Amino acid sequence: MVVNGDKLYVATETDGKASMNVIDLKNFIMEREVSLGQKGTGIATLVSKGKRVYGIRPYNPQTEEMAAIVEFNTTNNTSSLIETDGIQAFCEGVPVAMKPMSGDSILLSNYNGFTAYDTQKNKILDDILLTAGHSAYPTEAVQNTTSQLSYVFYADENAENYQGAVFQGKEFTKKDDIYDLGRIPANLSAQPALEDNEAPQPASRFSMSPNSYCYEMGTAPSAQTIWKSNNFTDHEGDFAIYLRGLEKYPWITQLDDAANGDIRIEALYRGTVDRDSVIDLQVEAIDPSGASSLVNASYTIKAQIVKPTVAQAIADTTIYLGTDTLRIGLKDVFAYAGPTYGVTLTKSVQANDNPELLDASIETATDSLLLIPVAGKTGTAQLTVRYTVAKSGYGEKYAETSFNVNVQDPSSVGSTGQITSLNVLTNPFDRQLVIEVPEDGTASLYDLGGRLLLQISVKTGVNTIQVGTLPSGTYILKYKDEAVKVIRK
Repeated sequence: MVVNGDKLYVATETDGKASMNVIDLKNFIMEREVSLGQKGTGIATLVSKGKRVYGIRPYNPQTEEMAAIVEFNTTNNTSSLIETDGIQAFCEGVPVAMKPMSGDSILLSNYNGFTAYDTQKNKILDDILLTAGHSAYPTEAVQNTTSQLSYVFYADENAENYQGAVFQGKEFTKKDDIYDLGRIPANLSAQPALEDNEAPQPASRFSMSPNSYCYEMGTAPSAQTIWKSNNFTDHEGDFAIYLRGLEKYPWITQLDDAANGDIRIEALYRGTVDRDSVIDLQVEAIDPSGASSLVNASYTIKAQIVKPTVAQAIADTTIYLGTDTLRIGLKDVFAYAGPTYGVTLTKSVQANDNPELLDASIETATDSLLLIPVAGKTGTAQLTVRYTVAKSGYGEKYAETSFNVNVQDPSSVGSTGQITSLNVLTNPFDRQLVIEVPEDGTASLYDLGGRLLLQISVKTGVNTIQVGTLPSGTYILKYKDEAVKVIRK
């Protein structure tokens, strides 16, 4: 495989016929499959030059089919076969082309050296280059395009002894010999000291300019740039970067006007989010040899209005006839984690399905819900309290809690000492009221007029409630949805 521009080219072969698969690196999808026919069979190496991809087919000693070059035009996806007039590698399994390769030529292994194919003139040149002697045959080669040094390993005709050589510049002037490499595999990978072909390395921190966010309810696109040089480094500097995962976010568009290999995007999110929402993307850097690195990148949709939440829902409650007003504090009912500047925060009674039974309103000064039962009426009302956050030009977001209010006549409450799950162990009682409950909760003591006298948290099992100077008389003990009359001696 080889990278050319924004495409990855992969040569494949099935049932004696070859194809060139073209993969779009921006979207990482198969763009097309182009048939190469029989001329593309046996391709061992792909080399990218300009707008062309060259598939190098080595000499086949079994069929004596000569080496050839398949030239693939990436502009119109056409291909042609170029004969190489007898070029062949002496050592079996030797790579047939040196990569990477600068300039307008491709170096092909040819017996005891290399022959150049001029990609501009479409011509095989006559000279044999990078030789180390008549009985030394190349087994591996690599070129450092920055230092213009070429490194070649050679074997003798029996593949028993190996040596190497270093060549300088485009003229391939021999600079150094390396002798007595001993017995080493014929396909030894040669790497220059400067690690010419290392994968692009990501920076310690990913950055996007001027920021990495947009706002909800957008009316105009927000533009950002992913700088190639700020986020990756590479010895050669000839890598390209690609943004992965955009297919999941149709509101982000990649632009085609970026310079210097950078990526420019525009984001326009017209929807809403409850709070700042982070999405995940990836940026991949790929060099022409196919070496790549991936880094994770995050992008944030900022909320113009942060939605409040219900922190502690209001529980169902009971009011007894004779109660003037029941006040329920709202301070801990809702939570809001957004900014207060430029927004309006309000609490309101959003719904009351039985206003003839109960009047409900918000007392702003004390941040309380006021419940006033209508005299002489009993029954149940369902209420909804809403906490709203509003911002001019962006509407509002809110949270709600709903609960039931049961208005009872205290004279209708039963006098048994045990009701389903609440068990009164001392009734009548003196200084202590002892009760048994099946689970943690709250016990409340009311007078017959509906006034709350005492409220205490109780734990599962037996609990002792100190009643202090409570006068003798009849009271209402309430636990969850149950109530019982109790008597102080």
